[in-house]
Amino acid sequence: MRIALRAKYIASEIHALLFISMWVLYSVFSQPLMDGPSVLPFAILFFADLPISFVAFGVMFTSIEKGMVAAALWGVLGTLWWFAIGIAIDARVRSWRENRATRTGLFPATTTANPVAVHSWRRELFIAASVVAVLTVGSIAWQWNG
Repeated sequence: MRIALRAKYIASEIHALLFISMWVLYSVFSQPLMDGPSVLPFAILFFADLPISFVAFGVMFTSIEKGMVAAALWGVLGTLWWFAIGIAIDARVRSWRENRATRTGLFPATTTANPVAVHSWRRELFIAASVVAVLTVGSIAWQWNG
């Protein structure tokens, strides 16, 4: 029995952790988002959430009292957006695996009668945290080296 990863959870966890790390870097180093160590997480999130980013920054630049709400909603809606992208990736992978299992050719596919997928949320969280840690450390090192 092999452990199957679910892209919908990994993608949404990466977005949430990257969003949190971006704001932590912004607050710890006291530099602008696009000029400090938070530039790499910010650029990834800005372009990956482009429609949401446009609306959020439009509100942040025009309304002082609703700026923080727009920033928080950017994180929440972006995480939901990445969850939906992960669902699409999972469906595509499942379709590919089903097509591969039913294919008849020179060498028949070796599958069990009823494969049971066991999901490991710890492994998914570890993968997401590792990706975000590498991006965060890389962003800090990139800023220090100029």
